[in-house]
Amino acid sequence: MWIRRLDLPTHPCVSRFVRIIARAAVPRKRAPSPTLGAVRRRRSPVPITFHDQIAASQDDGDDHGHSSGMRALLASAIIFVGVMSLPATGDTTESTSSPCVGVRVAGGGNLAKVVRRHGSGTTYCLAAGKYTIRRKVLLDPGDDVVGAGRGATTITAASGVGLMFDYYHSDTSGVVAFKHLSVGGANLPRSDDCNDACGAVILADVRVHATDVRCFGNGTTCLGGGVHDVVVKNFECEGNGWHPDSLRNDFQSASCLKINHGSVTMTNSYVHDNYWDGVWCNFCDHVAFVITDSRFVHNGRSGIVWEVSGSAVPSDHALVKDNIIRNNGWNHNAPPSGWAGIIISDSANMEIVGNTFGGNRVGDGSGGTRAVFIYDGTRDPLPMHDIYIHDNVLNGDRIQSCTSTGVTCG
Repeated sequence: MWIRRLDLPTHPCVSRFVRIIARAAVPRKRAPSPTLGAVRRRRSPVPITFHDQIAASQDDGDDHGHSSGMRALLASAIIFVGVMSLPATGDTTESTSSPCVGVRVAGGGNLAKVVRRHGSGTTYCLAAGKYTIRRKVLLDPGDDVVGAGRGATTITAASGVGLMFDYYHSDTSGVVAFKHLSVGGANLPRSDDCNDACGAVILADVRVHATDVRCFGNGTTCLGGGVHDVVVKNFECEGNGWHPDSLRNDFQSASCLKINHGSVTMTNSYVHDNYWDGVWCNFCDHVAFVITDSRFVHNGRSGIVWEVSGSAVPSDHALVKDNIIRNNGWNHNAPPSGWAGIIISDSANMEIVGNTFGGNRVGDGSGGTRAVFIYDGTRDPLPMHDIYIHDNVLNGDRIQSCTSTGVTCG
């Protein structure tokens, strides 16, 4: 017999179906046809089982005909097995074609409790649904938090929870990842003196990757503090930095991302409607700050800030290329500052090329709209150097000031 053994998933429905197929593969003697009288004597029809349907489909010929029919049926069984073994998924913004393999978490589950039960390198597969963080979730190196799509899986902070995820490991080279979900709402009371920690998804000294993630409504920032070597793609970031203490002049930190060291790589992302800055690299060292093919729209002060960065080691650099940077600079109630699409302050080694600007407001009294604002103050590097701005579409926005030392515009 050509059917020997099938190494297939052990879902109970699958096992039963395969057993039915195997039994149907064994030739059976046909019973003689009942007489007309016997048929009339039946008081009720005999139900036809799935096994009977398979038997009825068998050929009357030899084993070759039998095997041919069974091969077709077995092919159907294998297709059925494949479908049964696929995980349930929700709507996604980016394709989640690879099934999540790991610890499954039901919608509304207690993430902090689930994560405590597992060690480093665990993938947590969150079903579609809403999850509330009431106590911060302690992640380990190599952990992945994976949803069913950012329109299907949403993680929010309960009232008064200012930090949603944390990381207590000395190995700061570890990576934690978020994929295919929405996360946000970290908050402390508006009256709190919480400086740069008034609400964030994570602030720990750890590398963070985010793919197909929407990060929204955090009091200070989505990712900040010690977070470094950030890699985000297909990332939407909105409504962050609303807390009054994060907008104060002495503790200004309101942004989507505020990075203090390490690199940032952002592609195919949408950063909008944050209360102060979109992405802010502040005193960044050992950094490759690369932002491409993304949109920065309607952020309070600016879309991108490169501040006191780019000169700690020779390899430090920033590249802002092929982005749309429009209509930033609306928050003129915040502390006085240089509003623009991009702000460069006391920095070096930056190239801005191929971007489209427009409508980036100036709120410092000078009027008009401004694509790039360059400020060379008293902080290192002195003077600024290797700033190249060229081949951008300005749409009426100006660059201020191309005459600064170390700046080349074209």
